[in-house]
Amino acid sequence: MKNLQITKIIWSLSTGLQDAKKVTKVGLNRFAGLKLDYSTPEKSIQFLDELCDLNETLPAVVLDLAPATRAFVKSISIDIDAIQIGSILKLGTGSDADIQISATVPLSEIYQKGARAYLGAGGTFLKLEDFNGKDTMQAEVVQLGGIKIGSPLHVPSTREVDTKGDYLVDLAKYEELLNHHITHVILPGFLSPGVFKKLRDHIQKVTERPIWFVAKVASQSDFENLQSIFEHISGVYVSRLDWAMTVEPASIPVKTKELHQKCVMNGKFFVTASQMLLSMASNITPTRAEVSDIANALVDKSDAIVLTKEIDSFEAVSRTLDMMEKIIFDVEQNYKKMSGWVMQEPTVDSPFSAVAYGAVEAARNVGAKAIVALTHSGNTVQAISTFNPPIPVIAISFDDCLLRSLALIRGVYGFCLSSTPKLDEVLNVVNAQLIKQGLLDKDDLYVFASVTLSSLGSDASNLFTIQKVRG
Repeated sequence: MKNLQITKIIWSLSTGLQDAKKVTKVGLNRFAGLKLDYSTPEKSIQFLDELCDLNETLPAVVLDLAPATRAFVKSISIDIDAIQIGSILKLGTGSDADIQISATVPLSEIYQKGARAYLGAGGTFLKLEDFNGKDTMQAEVVQLGGIKIGSPLHVPSTREVDTKGDYLVDLAKYEELLNHHITHVILPGFLSPGVFKKLRDHIQKVTERPIWFVAKVASQSDFENLQSIFEHISGVYVSRLDWAMTVEPASIPVKTKELHQKCVMNGKFFVTASQMLLSMASNITPTRAEVSDIANALVDKSDAIVLTKEIDSFEAVSRTLDMMEKIIFDVEQNYKKMSGWVMQEPTVDSPFSAVAYGAVEAARNVGAKAIVALTHSGNTVQAISTFNPPIPVIAISFDDCLLRSLALIRGVYGFCLSSTPKLDEVLNVVNAQLIKQGLLDKDDLYVFASVTLSSLGSDASNLFTIQKVRG
């Protein structure tokens, strides 16, 4: 059978790398998803159309509608080489600033005395000190890295829960993009439940296919607000770099595990992001800390990890992807030998969860090679996945868009049936497709599960059964 990695990879694609031919050459099938930002909708539409022309199928396409930045470096009037740790810099919109910034909001909304900030991809960290109340902030350099024109200025702690809808972007210019192969939309975790639902409902109204919504956690307030919007989302995307700017950085690993546990208990998928293998943007090999960072995400059973967009050349992307796949393969093959933190499994408190849990336990006990699940909405597959089966979950659906949405979930693969089989023919059809797709081999055991087969007949019921692939 195919070597199917359990943890998925999402490529956070910078605007400069939206080249369909080169992306295809890297190997589109090596990614479960592509993440795009909303800054250039026309270019993204053209890119996706060209990508579709060059490939039979696309991975999941994730549109990040969370605001990327409120300010960026416009010009630099001092000698960068003279800046040292402890230097005091003047940042502002006026011409007398050491670093002139352009901001989309008043500086008073960005500033907070003592707040941690960073420039670009996090090389330069600052501590905000004084503010003149109008156009200039003073900041102490606490960690030195690169500063260049165009670098975004991030102050995560000054983003507050939005209860008035101030964040609501002009969605009209994104409607065409939303209907171009988009499967998931990332929204900021600082939205109140009412605003989140309003934005979600509007997007669902203007799109032709169902969209899965993901909340981005990029600050402590996002983390604290998340429970209130859990019912409106399918997954969580964690930006650990931003989050670490709002709390003690040493607390992030434990807080990330706590958040992941909440996702498991609520049946949501979990994506770990922020600068993974960033040093490979310019180096051939990663640091030990970077390898350990990915390994930790795998042991914690993240559904997906993110290839950072700061790796902005195709040559660097190719070698970074090779390394990321190697780490995933090595950790997943040797996980049983590892010890450490163990995530609690969700409770079994309904017929729905009982069937999902039973299927996973049966697969473990008989040494099955996969769990095969027929799904109409994706709920069955998500329920099975939350019990962390150590083998692939193969989703069968009649909706290609649903399969692309499920592609981001840990261990999930799938195929689409072109027609609805009769109830007594389901297992024969499944067996034939498993062989045809090369997903399983003759005599492999698998568990077939379905919490509901209502789409196939009114006499259907909750079930799972152990099957052997017939040649």
